[in-house]
Amino acid sequence: MENIKRIVFAVIATICFTMTAWGQDPYTVLSDDDTVLTFYYDNNLVSRGGRPLRPYLMPQERPWHHAARSITKVVFDDSFGRYQTLIHTAYWFCLCSNLREIVGMKNLKTYEVVYMHAMFDHCSSLTSIDLSQFSTSNVRSMLNIFYGCTSLTSLDLSRFSTLKLEDIRGMFYGCTSLTTLDLSSFKTDKLENISTMFKNCTSLKTIYVGKNWNLTKVKYDVEVFQNCPKLVGGMGTTYNAAHIDHSYAHADGGRSNPGYFTHR
Repeated sequence: MENIKRIVFAVIATICFTMTAWGQDPYTVLSDDDTVLTFYYDNNLVSRGGRPLRPYLMPQERPWHHAARSITKVVFDDSFGRYQTLIHTAYWFCLCSNLREIVGMKNLKTYEVVYMHAMFDHCSSLTSIDLSQFSTSNVRSMLNIFYGCTSLTSLDLSRFSTLKLEDIRGMFYGCTSLTTLDLSSFKTDKLENISTMFKNCTSLKTIYVGKNWNLTKVKYDVEVFQNCPKLVGGMGTTYNAAHIDHSYAHADGGRSNPGYFTHR
């Protein structure tokens, strides 16, 4: 009899869980004044007046595109932490030039994300981004991910896994307030395109890389270091406008093997 009770309880619990999980959707809600964008994952899409979240092939496809320049705050609700099959975050905050605060980044689960291109493109009011919870082991594209983030003073990329990364064109293009970048966690065996990666990083002085920095498969390297006048390698190599492709994109070896990076 006791076993039967346990079985019945287990069945009821399973049904309840299924009914609770059924109908859950990832969606966004934009506040009435267009300033706060909130991400949810539950079954309240209709009651909240939300818009379904899906992959976007261009910024104009986003339901909040019309309000991009009005958004000052983004919130990832606790419910969004249950959404763990996310594939695309491309263009999410592109052109959100007045975005100053992102709350609940721990609830953004990026384990399965493949495309992050232009995610923070032209978020020119953000001074920092909490990326400590980001999982990037499946990401292939970070094209323009921080393009035009002119107010960023620092970026903690120490937890970034880049095993599958192929395209980082314009990754830090125009990040004019950055003075130091630590890319020592990057493993770059599959990188093919690094064109304009650091272009117009006019304050950037030091770039750290580790033993897994490898550009043997790079095919495209146009203007990688264009207009990075303050850049200095670990052995004292200074910026030279004649060397802006990937030939100097390695740890500085001094006069015998000049480079713009510092080994860590």
